[in-house]
Amino acid sequence: MATNANQVFYSGGSLSYIGVTPNQTLDIILAEINTAVNNMSSAPNYSGYSLGCVRTQVGTINTTQQFAEGISSLFCTLQTSYNTFTGTTYVSDQNTVTTAINGLQDPALTYAPFSITSADNIGTVYSKMFAGFTAITASITPAAANWSTIGASSQSTIVGGFNAGISYMSGLNTAISGKQATIGTFNATSIGGGATDSITTTVNELITYAAGLPVFANGSITYGGVSAGTNLQSAVQNTINSVNSLLQYDVRGVGAGLTYTSIGTTYQGYKVAIDTTWSGLYKVALNSGDVANNDYLANKVESTDSSITIAVDGATNKLNFTITNPTNNKVLVNSSDTVPGYLSDKITSLAGDWGMGIAVSVNPGNNQLNLTPIIINPSLLVSNIISFISSDSTSLAAFCALNSQCSGTTCTAPSALSVSQNGSVFTLTWTASGTAISQNTKYRQRGYSDWITDNNISPKNPETNSATTSTVSNLIVNTVYQFQVDSLCTSGANSSNMYESIIYSCQPITAVSNGGRVSVNQNPLLTIDSITYQLVNSSSVVVETQSATGANPEATFGSHPSGTYSVKYRYGTLINGVTLYSDDASQLNALCSHSNVII
Repeated sequence: MATNANQVFYSGGSLSYIGVTPNQTLDIILAEINTAVNNMSSAPNYSGYSLGCVRTQVGTINTTQQFAEGISSLFCTLQTSYNTFTGTTYVSDQNTVTTAINGLQDPALTYAPFSITSADNIGTVYSKMFAGFTAITASITPAAANWSTIGASSQSTIVGGFNAGISYMSGLNTAISGKQATIGTFNATSIGGGATDSITTTVNELITYAAGLPVFANGSITYGGVSAGTNLQSAVQNTINSVNSLLQYDVRGVGAGLTYTSIGTTYQGYKVAIDTTWSGLYKVALNSGDVANNDYLANKVESTDSSITIAVDGATNKLNFTITNPTNNKVLVNSSDTVPGYLSDKITSLAGDWGMGIAVSVNPGNNQLNLTPIIINPSLLVSNIISFISSDSTSLAAFCALNSQCSGTTCTAPSALSVSQNGSVFTLTWTASGTAISQNTKYRQRGYSDWITDNNISPKNPETNSATTSTVSNLIVNTVYQFQVDSLCTSGANSSNMYESIIYSCQPITAVSNGGRVSVNQNPLLTIDSITYQLVNSSSVVVETQSATGANPEATFGSHPSGTYSVKYRYGTLINGVTLYSDDASQLNALCSHSNVII
């Protein structure tokens, strides 16, 4: 619930006559009304008006008096209703709602099978009951059983499942009736037993038979190049792998370029290497189409230009390329130039159409040319410049502007404007231009087009032409303002650079704990870019940070252990291209804080 004029927002249509637009706060609207009234040709005469809580005007409004009396009565009624709601109705309803919510949140139930305790809130109770019922349902769902193993179709009910099981057991009992003796005997003659031995006798006979089988002693085998096996299966597999590898990778040298030698008699493998005595190893091919590719590099390189010579250095076995420079390093201007000369001799200076040329000189080290523009025909140059300015509108305008400055008729803007903030007062400081007759200080909220020059400014406008400071006070906190200073001259006005500033103030917030999570909120701050919230435990440790915007200043922290917490927060806004935070040393110099948040 908003309790300040800067927290009440106008939601109607635009009121262009007094400069009011949708979403403006009440304090701004009152300021606009004040400005509009102050700018009237004559102040209204309220004598004889019946202002206050007695409404004397109903029906159509046709006069200023009818409007003033109607608005006065409506504001009085609104104030009475607002005070009644905030002081009585809201407080009473809030206690009732809080009691009801607390009862819902803590139902005081205890049920051991579902692990429900009296300390659980309603959300926790629902979650535990849901988990318990889900587990029960999953464990008794007949459709989840594998009915195909007994030849029965899938059952959808518990009764159907019992009936299917009873039916299967009944059939099983019928199938084995009278056959118990046959099922309990075995024909063990193949392992030295009788034709009708019992289960116990047959098992003992199997043990005796297995004990007499040949023993595979894996640990007594020498594997050598074959990987050792841990059992009979792996030993046989490793042996087969080695035989396959030997058959697959048996290597023999083929051709004059390869040699091979046997590794030894233990394992039938070979070492393969390139024969360094093979002459073809060091010969090259020019490209894939070179059919005469069996030759040395020296025979593949030749010079067709007399400026490059090639020789083979027998001592280092390297090719040497020698490039012969042109005679005396002289140059030609183009392909038709048949007379070589030095670069400085090839460049000459000509006057051209503008009377300008280039002077050529050589530096003291004789290794660099210096080209310097020079005026060969000053009269021709000036004549061409004047002709060009006269024919080009942009150049002519710039020339005329310079001429006006030379005549002293320009109006120069104040410079070096800066704004400092101390408490609720903005102090402007600037450098006067020296060309003004007087000066004006002006300000406005960011986003507004109209400047304010007649309220909250000291000294009042206009100031003297030598003034360099003024103050602006009584402005709204947490709002970005723009400031400028004008030079007022006989030829018009010229404005300084625009400077932005803000006065931060800790606006109250609400912090509510629900289910172990803290949610925070405050009234919108339309010119604030960002809000940073910190949840701090009783040991002054920041346990979580959340971000929000001024237009939507809501945030919810994650779940944390029970205890007493505080919420710290700061505002951030882009001021003169740099984000300025409310805990900056030039502002509040500390974070805002909301204490005693209980989880």
